Amino acid sequence: MRNFLKFLSQALASFILIVGALVLLGGVLIPQLTGATTYAVLANSMAPRYPIGTLMVTRPSDTIAIGDVITYQLTPEDPTVVTHRVIGVGSTMLGEPRFLTQGDANDAPDPFKVMPEQIHGKLWYAIPYAGFLVIAMDGWREYAKLGAAGLLAIYALWQVGRTIQEKAKAKKQLSSAPAKLEAAIVETTAPTAAAPVLNEYIAPIAVPVEAPVPTFTAPANRQPHQAKWEALENEVEQALAQLSPRSAFQPTMTRAERRRLASQSAPNNPEYSLVS
Repeated sequence: MRNFLKFLSQALASFILIVGALVLLGGVLIPQLTGATTYAVLANSMAPRYPIGTLMVTRPSDTIAIGDVITYQLTPEDPTVVTHRVIGVGSTMLGEPRFLTQGDANDAPDPFKVMPEQIHGKLWYAIPYAGFLVIAMDGWREYAKLGAAGLLAIYALWQVGRTIQEKAKAKKQLSSAPAKLEAAIVETTAPTAAAPVLNEYIAPIAVPVEAPVPTFTAPANRQPHQAKWEALENEVEQALAQLSPRSAFQPTMTRAERRRLASQSAPNNPEYSLVS
């Protein structure tokens, strides 16, 4: 709610500034720069299109046709001006043009024809209800010019400041993006309390790892006892030679026979167990 009210106040302030700047721009600056003249409508003779309070901006024109809205002076002695629509164009016997006018809300044309010398200008554009501001500021036109210039300057500075603020905010967000991304990754990969429970459901359906094929190698204790085997074999040969003189002339026993005989002579010694 607080953010909405803040946004609403900013939007309202922006609207007031824009409207005020447009009114002062169209009602003061542009007419002064182009040589146009502004008039505030004080009667409803041109209603409903141009009601009371409308600001009319007119400028001199060399061509006036039927349908144009003109502002003219009633008499040379009276500075009062009237803004009505041209409903007829004619000329005198001497070729001088004359214009017949009538207010949009009036039932009858104006009682006199308008001469070119009476016309102050043709309608250029109109700003609804901006005439009330001109009426209120009547006699303060110079201050209005300064006020318009000041408002435009304030609006321009506000726009520049807003642009700088938005760029700074975008730059700050861009600089903090890596840290936020890293925090999000850490938060995503961090273990949670639900992880053990989840693992309980995942574990039963895990794909079993195939057991490695066993490899058979020779006993590791065979090489260190090779010398003992040879010594025992020599002792067996000597014992056989002593028991039977003929054994000395017999061919030497094979290695397998000597090992089998040695293992039988030392059955309780694990170091001399038969190795196939």
